[in-house]
Amino acid sequence: HVSATGGAIEVAKSTWWLMDFIWEDNVQWRYATKADIPAELFVKDVSGDRRAIPRLETSEAFATLRVHLGPDGSQLAACDYLLDTAKSWANKLRTSFLKEPEANAALKTTILKKLKYPLPALSLTEAQCDAIMRPVLLAALPKAKYNHTFPQSPLYGPGSHQGCELHNLY
Repeated sequence: HVSATGGAIEVAKSTWWLMDFIWEDNVQWRYATKADIPAELFVKDVSGDRRAIPRLETSEAFATLRVHLGPDGSQLAACDYLLDTAKSWANKLRTSFLKEPEANAALKTTILKKLKYPLPALSLTEAQCDAIMRPVLLAALPKAKYNHTFPQSPLYGPGSHQGCELHNLY
């Protein structure tokens, strides 16, 4: 039996924010919270049942297509997610039995692709990108027969100049 949603909203994949501002103590603006302005949004799901869409605070990010975005412009959740992803991959590589060619291939075809995917939607600083790459390089360089203190500039250089052809996240 095949069925389609017919355009129904998937509540599990949806969220919403109510953005408003409150003038605090005649000094500065702040985002209104859920407690300041309680509200709910409802939709009918595929079966026709009325369901509430989860509401997030304006400071909370929501992951959509592996990109963590929030309406307040903060990208800390995205940076934290990418750093956790990098650390997890590094731990798996560190305990693996991959040889040099497989480690190089894994670096270029798995984790770097995963880390680069959300970058067009983000504006991370160079320091954030370096922090994300640090655990990856600390795990991958020894597996690829490089000293972990190897200078980083040749890592991002072209193979024609004896570089490793890695792409800098920044």
